[in-house]
Amino acid sequence: MKKYKTLKGLFKDYKHWTKDTYARDSSGVSQKLTSPKAVSFCLHGGLKLVYTNHRTRAAAEKRILKVITKLYPKFVYNIVGFNDSNATHIKDIRKVVKLANV
Repeated sequence: MKKYKTLKGLFKDYKHWTKDTYARDSSGVSQKLTSPKAVSFCLHGGLKLVYTNHRTRAAAEKRILKVITKLYPKFVYNIVGFNDSNATHIKDIRKVVKLANV
């Protein structure tokens, strides 16, 4: 898989987003985040994939949580819950990563 510098770049293609697991292969089977077969990622999995440095990942996560808290208050401090909610769609993910500048 191509290396992405931002979550915005990763989730530009909706096929790179998934729910209920950190990562999936092209057949939709759950994979480890580090698997070379992984082609789609949840918001939190994508965060770990793109931001490999602990400090930059923590800063990006903080910005994401701030945006989620403002726009979707019931998901305060819960990136996974926000991503996996039936109410969350790729447009919501894209909105969050754009506003969080990640």
